[in-house]
Amino acid sequence: MARLDKPESMAPGLLVAMPQLRDPNFDRSVVLLSDHDDEGAMGLVVNRRLPVTVADVLLGLNLTWRGPADEPAWGGGPVQPQSGWLLFEPEGSRVPEDCREVMPGVFMSASIDALRELARRPPKRFRLVLGYSGWGGGQLENEVIEGAWLLAPPESRLIFDVPAEQSWAQVFADMGLDPFHIVPGHGVQ
Repeated sequence: MARLDKPESMAPGLLVAMPQLRDPNFDRSVVLLSDHDDEGAMGLVVNRRLPVTVADVLLGLNLTWRGPADEPAWGGGPVQPQSGWLLFEPEGSRVPEDCREVMPGVFMSASIDALRELARRPPKRFRLVLGYSGWGGGQLENEVIEGAWLLAPPESRLIFDVPAEQSWAQVFADMGLDPFHIVPGHGVQ
């Protein structure tokens, strides 16, 4: 049996908050875990719509948004909420520089140049995410052991296609689980 003191990477994956996780930053959240190693973990909450649009955010950066006027910005987590992250599926083979594939077909970047390029020709599957979620070395592993998170396979449809308010329940449903019938407790130790 694998031990979590020297973990294999959980990234890429979806972290799904268990019902008993009542932290307001993560209540019923779905997090795309993009990085995970001995030093810590990083991810973006993908189901937390903010009350501002991408156009509003870009206006403050003197950039013009050529996508839908009502395209929302998303809250990625409590760490550095002034930072911006791009999460997108490119259309065609063109991927801006300074972008990396975080799961099959989905790219991520914090580059202003990539933002400038994508704002001019935004792909259909696009998220501008403000802030991120981060864990120090061993912290996420301990939270998983304590039963705060469930790890699920990453699927782009859960990020881009399923309505944000339904994605948390949809991840459980895809796994054949009812989140309210899971008994809270510690995981494998």
